[in-house]
Amino acid sequence: MQLIAHRGLVTNDIKENTMEAFLNAINNGYDGIELDIRVTKDNNIVVIHNQLIDLTSNGHGSINKYTYKELLKYNFGSKNIKSSIPLLSQVIKKIHNKIIIIELKEKIPYNLLDKILSKNNSNEYYLASFYKSNLENIDKNKYKVGLIDAIFNIKENIKNYNFIMILNTLFNESIYNYLKNIEVEPIIYSINKNINLKNKEIVANLKYII
Repeated sequence: MQLIAHRGLVTNDIKENTMEAFLNAINNGYDGIELDIRVTKDNNIVVIHNQLIDLTSNGHGSINKYTYKELLKYNFGSKNIKSSIPLLSQVIKKIHNKIIIIELKEKIPYNLLDKILSKNNSNEYYLASFYKSNLENIDKNKYKVGLIDAIFNIKENIKNYNFIMILNTLFNESIYNYLKNIEVEPIIYSINKNINLKNKEIVANLKYII
């Protein structure tokens, strides 16, 4: 099993989606990281989950109302370990030969995204979203593209995607075998860190976001 750190490896002092969290994951033996991206007012791609910065920083307001330079005024870390909001390009520059799962929280200009990811071809990039509209312009011959939770996208033809992200409590051997037959890779993400599978061979082949 390949372990992917969800928004990095966080602690009481190392906060999610920060450079410190990503490097902490890599330094602790994770096979890769998962992160979320949005676009600033001046078209910089930054790593953050929520549209409002209130939840993860000492600032207020919406990401798309700020330039990247303006966002640098705020602390996205903790009291003990202060962190600036990272650019996607900064993360890509620091991490090599790993799996990077990137959730597009909104429509991201593909030319901007491709320009950044193309600067480091050593990583294996998975581009994901709950919304197919966020994935429409991505070159599937260049990047692996997938939907999060087929249950929320029940009307979609999953054969059109390289992978599907599935909640661990919903995953079973029948789903694995079906996806294998149609050549769509399952990626599991966690509620309780358990996978209800007895087949050790299947478990060994999974990518698991925890």
